[in-house]
Amino acid sequence: MSSRKNILDDVHEECQERREAELEFVSSAYEPEEAWWEHQVDTILIHRQLRLESSASSLLIRLTLQMSPSYPVVEPLQVMDVKLLHDTQISSSSSSNNNNNKNNNLLQKTALNSFHSLLQICRSTAIEHTGEESVFAVLNAAEEWVRDQWPKILLECNSKKPENNPNQVESAIKTETNVLGRRLIYSHHIIAKKKRADIKALAAHYELTGYMKIGWPGLLLIEGDEQDCIHFYDEIRPWSWQYLFVSGEQQQPVPIGKSMVSLRRFAGFSEVEDMSVVAEHCKKVGLEALFRTSMKQYRDSTEEEDSTISTKRIWYGALVLVDHMNDGKRYRKWLRKCSQEVGCFLFIKQFFPGNDYTNRPKIYVGLIGEKTNVSSFLKRWRTSRVDVDCKGNACLERQMTILTEGVLDGNYEIEDPSEVLDWDTMSLDENITVDEENLDRLFMVFGWTLT
Repeated sequence: MSSRKNILDDVHEECQERREAELEFVSSAYEPEEAWWEHQVDTILIHRQLRLESSASSLLIRLTLQMSPSYPVVEPLQVMDVKLLHDTQISSSSSSNNNNNKNNNLLQKTALNSFHSLLQICRSTAIEHTGEESVFAVLNAAEEWVRDQWPKILLECNSKKPENNPNQVESAIKTETNVLGRRLIYSHHIIAKKKRADIKALAAHYELTGYMKIGWPGLLLIEGDEQDCIHFYDEIRPWSWQYLFVSGEQQQPVPIGKSMVSLRRFAGFSEVEDMSVVAEHCKKVGLEALFRTSMKQYRDSTEEEDSTISTKRIWYGALVLVDHMNDGKRYRKWLRKCSQEVGCFLFIKQFFPGNDYTNRPKIYVGLIGEKTNVSSFLKRWRTSRVDVDCKGNACLERQMTILTEGVLDGNYEIEDPSEVLDWDTMSLDENITVDEENLDRLFMVFGWTLT
């Protein structure tokens, strides 16, 4: 009996420790108005507020999760409900109050009807992570739903044919799917011949025009039916990339009586090596603002037309010391995969002080990217089971130390990290062990020092 009580006490203590770690993550990862938690008797509720955007207005919703006393060891995270909050924001460009009210009512109805889809995805994610910490995974699934699924739901709702008015039916038939879309997709590089051939074939399949700028960095500028642009990106995103993200997009409704072809700005899909070719074409056809998103060139509304625009991107970095890796191969594989998914440059290096190979090496992980991507990586790292414990059970990383984190500035400003190092080989298992001198030289590239 005493032995059973000790086991239960150990389980309870482990559950409490792991819950507290996740709650600490929620507090540190989000602003207080974005996510928070509260105690209720013997359970803990976690609330996450999300905004559903439309062209004319937006709605605020709240997702609620529940940690039971036996979570995460015995029971999975409970996804309780999604509620629509009374915080509607209406665009100042909307034409009239009547239209505002009608559009808002339709938006609310669409949101309420879609909640089951959001709950299903969140609950499936929670069940998949039974026995593991899953708050981050569930919140991430909800955020991805808002980013990826909600626009599709909204587009489908807007394209449905009205049933009562014949004139509206005719109008809906004429305008259904008649939206010209454009995407500017930024990549670490596009080099491999097979990948380039696959991209061309996919662009031809979806009848997309635009450019593929190969080399470092890589750039895809596509134009075509909005749904085809969405499908194109959805298909290439799972491919192997150092990083890949949409830096800019446009949607242009096709007026009745006009064809989509007449609005296109590109005659075909061309492969080029020089970024200036794309820049000049975009400037010529009035898409300079879209191209600027690839360089993070944003003009303030008060700037004069001839003012100078900064083209320098702000790069952010973090250097992390990892105490040990019990399953190094699995751990490093997770790091590489996560860096590709969030869009960060990654290096993994270790050295043995004094060339003493009988003791543990010092393991360093470097992350370079935009601040949001580096922060996203660190959030995943803290809440994922990346290693195994002494018993071989998957476990969280509890002993990593962030040595430095912040903007790369001063004498160490970097315009393009892809040109600094050969990132494709930096973290391969056969290249991770270096001597102290080479490691110090690597750190100096980013203004860091070996500690």
